[in-house]
Order: sequence, then C-alpha cells, then structure tokens
Amino acid sequence: MNIYLGKDIQNELILLLSNTIKENILESARLAKYFSIIIDCTPDVSHVEQMSMIIRFVDRASGTDDCEPVHIREHFLGFLPLKETSGAGMTDIILNQLQEMSLPIEHLRGQGYDNGSNMKGDIYDALIEISEDTTLTGVSGNTARVEAQGLAKGIFNFKFVVSIVLWYNMLTEVNMSSKMLQSKEFNIHTAITQLKVTKKFLEDCRSDKGFSKTLVDARTVAEDLAIPALFEPEPVRISQKKKQFNYEADDEPILSPEEKFKINFYFAVLDRAIQSVEERFTQMNEISSVFGFLYDVHSLQNRTSKVILEDCCKLEQALQHGDSKDIDCIDLCSELQAVTTVHRDVARQFELQEETFTNVQVPAMAGEGPSQPKVPSTGTSLPTQTMPGLPEESTRFASITNFARQMEGRQETCRRNIEDRLQMIGDSVDRLTSVVELVALYK
Repeated sequence: MNIYLGKDIQNELILLLSNTIKENILESARLAKYFSIIIDCTPDVSHVEQMSMIIRFVDRASGTDDCEPVHIREHFLGFLPLKETSGAGMTDIILNQLQEMSLPIEHLRGQGYDNGSNMKGDIYDALIEISEDTTLTGVSGNTARVEAQGLAKGIFNFKFVVSIVLWYNMLTEVNMSSKMLQSKEFNIHTAITQLKVTKKFLEDCRSDKGFSKTLVDARTVAEDLAIPALFEPEPVRISQKKKQFNYEADDEPILSPEEKFKINFYFAVLDRAIQSVEERFTQMNEISSVFGFLYDVHSLQNRTSKVILEDCCKLEQALQHGDSKDIDCIDLCSELQAVTTVHRDVARQFELQEETFTNVQVPAMAGEGPSQPKVPSTGTSLPTQTMPGLPEESTRFASITNFARQMEGRQETCRRNIEDRLQMIGDSVDRLTSVVELVALYK
C-alpha cells in the first residue's frame, strides 16, 4: 500500500503547506511594518473556546509598479485554543503569538474584538497601569500615558455611568425590536405596531420621570463601582451677546450640572433616537396605509362594507398607471368579505362544538337518580332503551354507549363541515396571495 495515502502523511503534508503559506503572509506583514489584528472567539463541538486570529495590513509589495495600486490584505492565521477566557488570559496568548510570529507589538495599529463577554478584565485598572508605566518613554510612550490617564478619569465619572445606563436601556429596546422585525412571521402591520412600541418607550424615557429613573439605576451601578454619584460642576461661561433691541432679555446660563447634563446630553440623545425612528420608517407607514388592511384580515370582521371598499379603492389607485390597473376594488372587496364570512362561520362552529362537549350531561350510573343525557344545542333527550332481563346498571351502560355513538356521529359531521370551510378559506387565501405578489412586483 502507498504510504502517501495514510492519514499521518497527509496531515503532515497539510501542515507543511499551511506553514509555508503562513510564513509568506507574515513576510508581507513584516514588509508592511504596521498591521492590525481581528480576534473572535467561539466554542467548538468539544466545548473548547477557540480564538480565531486575522491579520490586516497594507500590501506594499503589490505597489512596486507605479501603475499598480497597493492593496489592503486580510488573512486568516489560524485558531488558538483558550484555557482562560478572561481579558488577561487572551492578552497573554495574543502577545505570545505575536512574539512567535516576529511581529513587534509596537507596530500594532488596530485591534478588533468580537464576543465582548469574554473580555472580563477591568478596563479602569488597565488604564491606570498604563498611565503609571514608567517604561513607556519617548513621544509615543508619553502620549500613551497621557491618553490612558485621561480615559481613566473620564470612565471614573458619574456622567459616564449615567450615559452607559441610557445607552444600555435604548439599545436593549432597539435590539428587541430589531430581532422581531427580522423574523419571517412579521408583516407590515405587526412591524408598524412594534415600531410604535419602541417610539413610545423612547418618548417615555425623554421626560423628567424617565431621567429620574435612569439616575436611580446609575446610582446603583456607581455605588457598586465606588464612584461618587454626583455631577461635577463645570465652569460656566456667559457669552456677551450684543442686543439689537431693548426688549431682548439676557441669556441665563444653566448653573445646575445635573440640569445641564439632562438638557445638553440626555434629551439630545433621545431626541435624535426618536427622530431616527420617525425618519427611517416614514415610508413603511405610507405603505401600511395602503396595503396594511390586507395583512390584518381578522380586523375586517369589525369593519363595514363601506370602509373595506374604501381601502380597496385606495389600493386600486396606488396600483393604477393610466388606464391600466392590476386589481379591481369591487372584486377584491367581495373576496375579503367572503373570507371574513367564512372565518366567522368556522369560529362559530368551534364555539358550538366546545359548548356541546362542555354542557353535556352524562347519564347517571347505578345508585344515582334517573337522568337522561341532554344536548343543549338541540334541546332533545336521548331515549334510554330498557332491555328485559338486564339489571339497571346494564341498561344505563347501553344508554351511555348509544349516547357516545350519537356524539361520535356529530363530531364527524362537524369535522367535515370544518374541512369544507377551511378549503374555502384556502382558496380565498390563494387569491389574496396572488394579489400580494402583484403588489410586491409593482413595488
């Protein structure tokens, strides 16, 4: 047998090819000097956390010719198993890997991370450590220390905590709506309803009551982080504006730091969010005003024929171009009324069946008083056949058996009626689907 067909030699060949390709990639990255890394983590089938590493750099070798522009390269370098998913553990692995690949950390100009839940390190402590690191010298080192000190001071601030709480509440609500809008079961009607809920949430937050609630949550977080729950005062500058008229009043600056934060940041962010919701879905509201009634057939039961005809006429006008039109409003109105009637009849059949099985009185057994099974829907009693020579218990058992057979016949009849009604609904839905497809093709 040929030894080159074995799994060991094949894996060795694949490893040699991988190392050669990886070395060529790293050689191009060293030639480019500056690079960035992209890190992502995901568990494998054996529940071991695997960290993928991607390098990104500008390929200068491809731009040796003046006619050929340089290219931005992005290469996958491999998977690295993680024993510890904390920020410190991932940092050690990244630093060791860069050292093995002979990529200086000083030339690292960008970092991208996904799956942020794995970054469990204390950012504030890391910034303080950088700002106090005396080994960072030179212009770049001093700049890094000053920037780290400024970031640490900005994080250790009650305003920052309040802003984080605000963004968390907003993005949580927006994320829920986004996931619901991306589901296959959603249509225009339900999408508009969900957007109204999101807008209502943002409007409730943009109030004094909403701001007070945000402050309560922020104070709880600040207490856990040992951050003073106070708005630090800022210097107030009063601009001297020349008055054009005598009746113009002087500008009164906002002296309260809390009130200033609420007006200049809190309300400003929520105003922009509300405005974005209104701007992004204005077109959807316009489409819903024309096609929305087709996606809410159940509500047609509470509408009059005149209102349904008006909606159909509006849809006909929207799909009309000159003398050519895709639908006829009268025919569509008739179809919708037929669907509504069938839906109402089927619902009534289910209600009658439920009432029948709920209110049926089972014949009394031995030792109980004489009674007859009654069906409230017809108001008739089933006769009890008395068989000579049989005890009273056998007679009542025969009555129950007779009653069960009659009820089984009623169930079969009701089932056939429901199947016929559902078939009619299916035909009507097929016709409505054709209309919706024409609408989508037109749009």
